[in-house]
Amino acid sequence: MPRCTDNELKPMLDFLVAPEDEYVEHIDCSDCDTLASLAERVAKGATVAEVLPELENYLHYWRDCREEFEALVILLKAEDDGTLTDALDKLFEAVKNQTTDTAE
Repeated sequence: MPRCTDNELKPMLDFLVAPEDEYVEHIDCSDCDTLASLAERVAKGATVAEVLPELENYLHYWRDCREEFEALVILLKAEDDGTLTDALDKLFEAVKNQTTDTAE
């Protein structure tokens, strides 16, 4: 019988212990208005905990959502300070490294 690696097992265990919050659970990452509004506030200097404490807790357990949110914040910051090209290069490198890490 095949065994799960730690990298495969951790997301499943996180799912079991993740706290439930009805509002955060119904935030759809494809709902650009809600997510963008939260990300804009973080990009301007607020912390996720200040913007929506429940979201901070949620992002702790859901790596995919956290990575998308962090990428959006990085792009918004870069857009504001004129370094969008550099930010895209960093984002590309991070995705490339993540793909390499998960393939191992």
